[in-house]
Amino acid sequence: MRRGWLAALAAAAVLAVALTWLRAQPAPAAGRTAGPTAASGVTLGGVDVTGWTVADLRSYLAAANPVTAPVDARVDPDTQGLLPGLDGITVDVGATVDRVLSAPAGTGVAPVLGLVPAARQLADLPSGPVYRGNPGKQAVAFLINIAWGDPYVPSLLSELHAAQAPATFCLVGSWAQSHGDLVRQMAADGFDFCNHGYTDHSWAGIGEAAAEGSIRRADAAIEALTGRRPVLFSPHKGDFNAAVLAAVAATGHTLVLWSRDTIDWQNPPVYRLLERTAGRAQAGDIVLMHPTAVTVQALPAMIRAIRDKGLRILSVSDLLSANPWAGTPR
Repeated sequence: MRRGWLAALAAAAVLAVALTWLRAQPAPAAGRTAGPTAASGVTLGGVDVTGWTVADLRSYLAAANPVTAPVDARVDPDTQGLLPGLDGITVDVGATVDRVLSAPAGTGVAPVLGLVPAARQLADLPSGPVYRGNPGKQAVAFLINIAWGDPYVPSLLSELHAAQAPATFCLVGSWAQSHGDLVRQMAADGFDFCNHGYTDHSWAGIGEAAAEGSIRRADAAIEALTGRRPVLFSPHKGDFNAAVLAAVAATGHTLVLWSRDTIDWQNPPVYRLLERTAGRAQAGDIVLMHPTAVTVQALPAMIRAIRDKGLRILSVSDLLSANPWAGTPR
C-alpha cells in the first residue's frame, strides 16, 4: 500500500531529530590537517562545512552520537503486559563524511542514519500479552477483528485505502476460507494480518492442545490465501490463560490485545465511538474495531483526528517493531 505524503512527512520528522541534534554540536576547533575538504558552500544538516577536513567532520559527528538512545523492551507498568522496546538512532559517521566530501559545491547534505539495537527485544521477554506499542514511536495502530460483518468489509477497505491508512486484519480462519476474494484483496493492498483462531470460540478455559490446533489451522488458512503466515495472534474477547500463552509461544506468535476499544459491536453513535478512540488516543495505542456500519461511518473522522494529534497510523506489526522507521518509507 502506498503511504503517500503523510508517510513522507513522518520520515522527514525522524530526520529532523537528527538535524536538530547536529546543529547543536559545536564546530571543530581551528588547526586543520591536510587532506580532502568539503567543497565551498556545502552544508551538513544546515551547517556550513566549507573546507572542513575528514578529521573535522568526524570530530563534529561523533560529539554526541547516538542521536537517540535505544530503549529496552520491558513489562509495561500500566498494563502489566509486555511493552516493545525501541532501537536507537545513530549517525553513520563514515558514510556521512563520504557523502559530504563527494558533494558538489553549494549543495546541502543530510546525515546518513543507522540503528543501535536495543539490548532487550520483545522476543527476549517471557510470553505475555501486548496491549500497546512503545509510546516513543508517536503512532497508533488499528486492529480489526473479523469473524462476521461481511457486508461492511469492502467499505472498510475502501475507507482505509482512500486515507492511505494501514491496518491489521485479525481473521478467523474459517471466515478467511469462506471469503477468499476479500482476503486476497487485503493482501494485494498490503494490509497486515493477525490470527484470530480457526473459529470464533472461547479461549478462557481452553487447553493447550486445542489452542495450538486452532492457531495452526487458522495460520494455514490465512497463509494459503495471502502467502504470508501471521506472526500475531489475538483471541476472541481478549481471553487467554496459561495454556493459550503456551500455545502462542509454541507456534511462534505474539499475543496482541488492545488499549482502546471502539465497542462498535454495540452500535454506538458515531460521536461516542470517536470519543472512545480518537478523542482519547495516545502514542502507542492499539485500537480495536470490527466491520460494522458505525465503524465505516466513523473511520474517516477517526483517521483525521488521530493524525491531527501528530500521531502516525501504522500496522500492528510496525507499531510493535523496535525499528523506529518501521512502516515509514526512507
